[in-house]
Amino acid sequence: MVLFGDQSRYEYKYIINAALVSRIRDYIEPYTQMDSHLQKYKRQTYTVRSLYFDTPTLDFYYEKMDGVKIRKKLRVRTYDDTDDYAFLEIKRKYVNCVAKERSRMSILTIERLINAPENNSYEFPPDDHNARLVSGKFLYNLLKKGLVPTLLVVYEREAYTEKGLDQNRVTIDKNICALSKPDLGEIMQTDHCVPVTGDRVILELKFDDMMPQWMKNLTIELKLKKQSISKYCLGIDTCRDAFENGETL
Repeated sequence: MVLFGDQSRYEYKYIINAALVSRIRDYIEPYTQMDSHLQKYKRQTYTVRSLYFDTPTLDFYYEKMDGVKIRKKLRVRTYDDTDDYAFLEIKRKYVNCVAKERSRMSILTIERLINAPENNSYEFPPDDHNARLVSGKFLYNLLKKGLVPTLLVVYEREAYTEKGLDQNRVTIDKNICALSKPDLGEIMQTDHCVPVTGDRVILELKFDDMMPQWMKNLTIELKLKKQSISKYCLGIDTCRDAFENGETL
């Protein structure tokens, strides 16, 4: 499916009890394999860190809470504790359909972009047109809307892809925590993060066009109810007192 761009897909989300995770693993085992990142590092989970940007009045948060159908998020995301690189991302959503534009850059380059957005001279490889395109759109929104780093969300991700169809994915996110009003330099810090979902986890089923039958059967077998879930909004709700008091947790 191509709705917003080349990376459009559906994402169905469910908040579940951690006790269901082993049943999910058993159920999807015949159809899936660990994603390439987990296979490469031979481990069961990796750490995802997402630094979200919003206006000082939390416009993106309220668009989600008000049910605005077409909306977007801007974030910086890393997938590895030891990596010096991160993804600059623009995520757009229309109901259940999601599209991402993103570019992998060094964290140092991203810091320069965000700390001096009016500076138009950045050190990208000459042939990296995607980095120029994504960073240009990111900075346009940053300056036009006055976006600032608002929330850091950190969690452990267990990820699987359908055998032969990498675009069909199952992710299980646990130990979700958040830090309000972080600095970009704090993206690797979790000392002051506060738990967001307790012992519950977030299951996501991701696919192009049509949900595969084995995913449908999984939701029926476990009586899963699709929900409108945003880790960003859950984190804002958890850190509400800090925002209202103008403080950082």
